[in-house]
Amino acid sequence: MSLRFSHNKEIIDIVLLCTLVIATMVSAFTVLRFTSNINIDLSDENTNPSTGNEIMVTFNATPLGAIYQSSPILLPISWGTVAAILLWRGRIRSIWSKQGYDYDTFKLIARMRGSPLRVRLLNSISETPKNKLQLAKEFNVDWNTVNNHIEILLRNSLVKETETIGTTKYYVIAENGRKILSLLEESRAASKRSPN
Repeated sequence: MSLRFSHNKEIIDIVLLCTLVIATMVSAFTVLRFTSNINIDLSDENTNPSTGNEIMVTFNATPLGAIYQSSPILLPISWGTVAAILLWRGRIRSIWSKQGYDYDTFKLIARMRGSPLRVRLLNSISETPKNKLQLAKEFNVDWNTVNNHIEILLRNSLVKETETIGTTKYYVIAENGRKILSLLEESRAASKRSPN
């Protein structure tokens, strides 16, 4: 469920961005329409000052003219759509907050399901404090990879530094990290029971 939700949220973010661009364009057309008394004409006859001959200038402005003419109608629709998307995103965030979860932590969980190394790091330091080099050797990965993952876990308060010996810092799982591991375990158990 969390992966599906994360994917849907990314789609909603893309739709929100596109709707914001459209709403801004429609707003610009509306401002242009009401601040000027210019009508878009598809053709105009002018006299060429150098020759005195009449010339006909044509514009292919049909799509632009359609948006320009309907901008008072499109303006509330486009900004209403932006407001609806923002309300939907806020509703999802509030649902998670009411259930006692942090929305940013939920996003991290969804990403952690895609990155099993973070889960393995949390499981490893839940038993005994370890430094980054010990973790890199344990999982046979580069030290920089472990460093990046530990920094993400520290930033989200899932691990904490316990002690520093010399210049080496040791890390242990935080209470939030234990909650995340239990949520992930429940999620795995639920997905195994699911007929999908």
